[in-house]
Amino acid sequence: MIDNINKILFVHIPRTGGSQFSNFYHKEVLSPAVDLSLYERYFAHGDFNAKHFRYQDYEILVGAGLVDYKTVTVVRNIYDLAVSTWRMSLLVNGEEVLWGTGDRKNTFVNFLDWLSIQKESRLPIFSANGIVPYQSMRQKEYLKGCKNCEVIRYEDYDKGVRNFFLNHFSLETGLKKYTDEELKLSDKYRGRKLDYREYYTGETKQKVESLFAEDIEHFNFQFDT
Repeated sequence: MIDNINKILFVHIPRTGGSQFSNFYHKEVLSPAVDLSLYERYFAHGDFNAKHFRYQDYEILVGAGLVDYKTVTVVRNIYDLAVSTWRMSLLVNGEEVLWGTGDRKNTFVNFLDWLSIQKESRLPIFSANGIVPYQSMRQKEYLKGCKNCEVIRYEDYDKGVRNFFLNHFSLETGLKKYTDEELKLSDKYRGRKLDYREYYTGETKQKVESLFAEDIEHFNFQFDT
């Protein structure tokens, strides 16, 4: 999402609470000057998955002047993000899909093997079917070229988002990351293990660390946080 009026750029990494951040931003900051339909097409969504453009994609669109913009993003612990992206991959139009073979069908470890294939194939971030999952999870890559970015940790989403809107616009916001108790009220989450650590074995932890070593080092992601 790009705000050309206040010169603020929000780099929306998938599965980090970015949609509610962007929608609140439009409602409380941009709506007087930017119509909703215009916002949805050119500011936050648009064609070719513009909703999740990386910093370098915006550099192509804006040019050298992008260095004058304030950049903000939300990053998520990669161990948690891997589980969240896997769970999302199981659903197509709300229905569970089957992929993989044998006893690894639809499993987390099979999903990680699928990511490994994407990594080795060097697939671009966008394909005919949308964003490639492995590329969508490379959070450091989303910020490549950005010299100064305000990074909000998904684990501290409530505090980070509140401080951003207070500091830049003197706005209070009720945006929050749902608690486990709130998630359990939904049929979608009822009965599901909500602590990402419960999905891990030594094998899957090692696979994630191999796939996303750069992100783990850059953001200092820890398995127990």
